[in-house]
Amino acid sequence: MTLLLITLIVLAGALSPAPGATVWAACLAVGLAGLILRLRHQWPTVAVCLLAVPLLPLMSAYTAWRAPAVDAQAWDEWFGKRVQLIGTVASAQGQPGHVSAVLTIEQGWRPQRLRTEGAIQVMWPALQPPPAGTRWLLDGDIMAPRGSLLPGMFDRADWLARKGVVAQMRVRHWAALAGEISWLEQVRLRLVPIFTQGTDGRIGPLAASLVFGVSSTPLDPELMQVFRRLNLTHYVAASGFQLTLLTGVCVVITQRWGRRTGILISVPILTVYIALTGAPASIIRAAAVTGLGLIGTWFDRPTHPTRALLVAACGLLLWSPGYAQDLGFAFSVLATWGLLSTAPGWERWLLGRWPRLPAWLAASLVTPLAAQLWVMPLQLHTFGQVSGLSLPANIISGFAVDLWTKVGFVAACLGLIWAPLALPLTWVLGWTIQAWVILLTWFSSVPGQAMTVSRPDTVLMMVWYGVLALLHVPTQVYGHWGPVAGWGLAHACLVAACWPQRPAFVMTFLPVGAGSASHVQVPGGGHWLVDAGPSIYMKGEPWDAGELRVVPYLQAAGVSRITGLILTTAANHHAGGVSGVLNGCPTERLFETNGIDNPMMIRTSQAALAAGTRWQHVPEQGWHWASGAAVSVWPGLRRDERQVLGLHWSYGRTSILNPGDADVDGGGTQAFPLADILVLPDHGKSEACPDALLNRVRPCWAVLDGANPTWHRPKPDLRQRLSDHGVRLWDTGTDGPLRLVSDGRRWELQTVKTKVWQTVKTCQGNTGPAMADGKP
Repeated sequence: MTLLLITLIVLAGALSPAPGATVWAACLAVGLAGLILRLRHQWPTVAVCLLAVPLLPLMSAYTAWRAPAVDAQAWDEWFGKRVQLIGTVASAQGQPGHVSAVLTIEQGWRPQRLRTEGAIQVMWPALQPPPAGTRWLLDGDIMAPRGSLLPGMFDRADWLARKGVVAQMRVRHWAALAGEISWLEQVRLRLVPIFTQGTDGRIGPLAASLVFGVSSTPLDPELMQVFRRLNLTHYVAASGFQLTLLTGVCVVITQRWGRRTGILISVPILTVYIALTGAPASIIRAAAVTGLGLIGTWFDRPTHPTRALLVAACGLLLWSPGYAQDLGFAFSVLATWGLLSTAPGWERWLLGRWPRLPAWLAASLVTPLAAQLWVMPLQLHTFGQVSGLSLPANIISGFAVDLWTKVGFVAACLGLIWAPLALPLTWVLGWTIQAWVILLTWFSSVPGQAMTVSRPDTVLMMVWYGVLALLHVPTQVYGHWGPVAGWGLAHACLVAACWPQRPAFVMTFLPVGAGSASHVQVPGGGHWLVDAGPSIYMKGEPWDAGELRVVPYLQAAGVSRITGLILTTAANHHAGGVSGVLNGCPTERLFETNGIDNPMMIRTSQAALAAGTRWQHVPEQGWHWASGAAVSVWPGLRRDERQVLGLHWSYGRTSILNPGDADVDGGGTQAFPLADILVLPDHGKSEACPDALLNRVRPCWAVLDGANPTWHRPKPDLRQRLSDHGVRLWDTGTDGPLRLVSDGRRWELQTVKTKVWQTVKTCQGNTGPAMADGKP
């Protein structure tokens, strides 16, 4: 029952849209009912549910009163306008010239006073991140956080909302307000210089993060990316891991002076440590569980760990229901439950099978496995990514981080007294951590180790955790078949979550600004990319469509490797983002038709060489194969002095024609076949799409991909021409992305509505070459 209550409480908060939602209040009521009836008596589950019914309206009213109300409507009228704000830095990170910080706003005006509930993310060209706790006067433009353009892509607006951020600001002018740094922040600022002794600029902050968490010391973004890829962020974030280690050290040192004297000595030390970490939700959870254990020790009464975790979770959520939306809190509770419930049984089994195995080694092996078992479902639901080397990296890191945390805390205490006292310890920490970072960097660079999978929905999540609960049913209830059935169902859930969804033939036209990019998924499982969008400067800052649009889409779609990347022309709006794609996604081959004849193609060739991508010119005209689908190429097309590659994709009775940027006239259209979908040549230029082309191709739909708004395309005459021929127009710049799905006989068009692909049109294919068994 305790397991059921903890799982419901954590998942309701992590998956519900708001802390005060009815489902969240219901689960909190069930949790309180379980505490009331089960702390001293083993009441049945039915009694718990009956008691939860009268508690539900009370909990709904309480959460509505206590939940942090973020009035996003107060900011809507200021989006796109210039305002002045005063705020306190909560966290900051970035590189020189590109600093991002989250500020808690105190007041604002434009020129009238602005309602300022909530926090705001600020981007400014500062030389270094501002210290946490400092106050700033900011002048800049308010922007609405942008959500994901495609389903499954990283949604920055949702991610910021979970952190309480309701708006973004691009700073024009700023000034620091002096005299607001607290004594605690001054102590924090002294931590990094202590650990930097004998190390380089990156290892010092990392060593401080291993002891006090990343919330108190900004970490190098490249290092943080390595930890994210390997699911190791719990080591460098302030969590219960560090607090548990410190509590164990305090108990061992003070046990000689008696039980209560040891507690009186340990509590101030733990309090100072919690303050130095910034007291995030995960630390508060660990502190609550530790506090309950110390209270039981003080009164010489045993404390059940799982019930202590339930009491701590309910108590913290009663105190601040906003923790329900904190993923760090959810991950902390689930990982702790895995350590309390799963790890001991696995450790006993391991020692029973290999009696000579040291107990400390057995604990180090099962601890990351047990924690990962309970965290993985929520991790897949939130991030949609799993690392193949996560478990080996966790096992290797667990041995070292345990020792580094203890040595680092001693070094910090000595360094706060006099910095040279900590030099021998920090020198040893620096060299050993440097070797560890090199190993982790190699792990993270292994091709294909980070796999993007389809995210499980809420129903599958609840089934998954229900299966994990079945694993912990005592064998006296269902015999030994209960855990066996649980393991089988758990693997079935994992396969259902990670099973790749591969329809027959899918072509997606991506919105990449003033450029072109489309993704083709063929029946055999291969992935092809046609162009990669532009690389331009927007508002004085570089913007690479390949890195910022194409790669996130490929990762969200579960594409771990590109079979071929085809460049239709060497223009920037087609090939500018290729370097970003090659750096972000392994690519087997790159096809081009112009050679290396400009600086952009030189950079592209260098990126291909560094990524191990095979470079080759487009083959001669004719039919070629792409794992079941056929593609016909025309290398002889031209625009001005450049060669242009035209493509005709065909699968069964469905075909798509993309003439690229070619100068199409009436005489040259005879080479083109019939097509269901026509990509307008030269991004909708009227002269490039004459009546002769429409009469020859006879498309049902025309796609305008990536026209620059300053080009004002398509012109009214082209719109009228398409209408006269009965061709419907789709503009990815204004209408959003477009996806074609075909089984070889029928095809349908889909677009994004409310972050979900929905059908626009379904048609019977009647063009393209006849194919039998996948061959023309």
